[in-house]
Order: sequence, then structure tokens, then C-alpha cells
Amino acid sequence: MELGWHPFLRINLSGQFRLLDSHDWIALADTVPFVGSHWCGVVQCFKTNPLTCTLLARWESGYADPWLILTDFLPEIASTTWYGMRSWIECGFKDTKRGGLHWHFTKMTDPQRAERHWLAIALATFWLVSVGTEADATPPHSHYDDLPPTHIARTRPPAKKPTRFLSCFRRGFIEIIVALLLGQPLPVGSFFPESWRTPTAFSSA
Repeated sequence: MELGWHPFLRINLSGQFRLLDSHDWIALADTVPFVGSHWCGVVQCFKTNPLTCTLLARWESGYADPWLILTDFLPEIASTTWYGMRSWIECGFKDTKRGGLHWHFTKMTDPQRAERHWLAIALATFWLVSVGTEADATPPHSHYDDLPPTHIARTRPPAKKPTRFLSCFRRGFIEIIVALLLGQPLPVGSFFPESWRTPTAFSSA
């Protein structure tokens, strides 16, 4: 908290919570009882070890269980959709290890050496992602509109949204390797952030 970080923790359906102006405890599983339901509010969660926090609950179609999120954000600010970004963490693990910088091969046992190594990994990741982000945001020289009327691509319905086949990390890696092989100046890169997911209108009891 002192560093400006905010908890955004998913919990399971067991346990209870109560509204701050009530003494009645409610089962967490009853918060969003059916697909399509959502709720949020400031509560006291967990009867044994109470925690005052914001509870976000949402059950979307296609999911076997609802999402229950605890955070210190106010209900009108936070959104359960942010939890969908957790997949970025898994991608980060892969990029740091087998899929990128191979941290898993290290034999270091000295924390100070590992700390310096992690600093180098962090800077390298920042560089790779920035180069990949710029390449991803820069349109190619050829464009769909430049294709002739009889091109096969025009016979297929356009995709609803563009699909990223390479992560920005991987694309940045390729851009830098190509520059080295061709003897070109190394790219610096820049960031083009995607739009932040805005909160959905929740009802609060």
C-alpha cells in the first residue's frame, strides 16, 4: 500500500460476508446466484478473521463459477473485468523463463547476484516489449485496402477484431535479432498502451 499497489485478490465461494450496516452474515456463494448477475459493495468479509474491503462479484456466461474479488478500490472505481488481465502474469513467467530470457537455467544462490540479474532481466523485458509494441502498432506497408478486388482475402469476412499472433515481447525479440543480423541500428521502441477496461455499472445493496 505504501508503494501505491492495490490488492486485487480472487477468492473462492466458501465463507461469509456482511454489509457494514448489518449484523447478518451472508454466504459468499449467494452473492451472484445465477449467470449474468453481478454485485459490488463495501463489506466485512470472513467471519473468523474479518476484513473490511470492497467485494466485487460477477458471473458471466461461459464460466463455470463466478468471480469474487477483494480490493481496496471504491466500488464505483473498480471492475471485475480487470481480473481478466491476470493472464499477462502467466505470459510474464514464460517470457522470463523458457519462452524468453531463460531464468530457469540459473544456478545462483547469492541473493545479491540474483537481484542484479533480475534488474538486467527487467530492463531487457522493458526494451523487448517497447520494441514489439511499436512494431505491433505500426501498420505494414501492404494493407487490405490495397488488395485487388479479386484477391482471396476479399472473399472472406473480415475478423471482428485483430488477432495478435505474436506477443509484443516475442515480436520485439525478432525485431532486435533482425536488426543485428542486417547490421542495422538497434531499435529503441515506444509504448502504445491499450485502453483500460472501464468499470461496468454495478448495483450495490
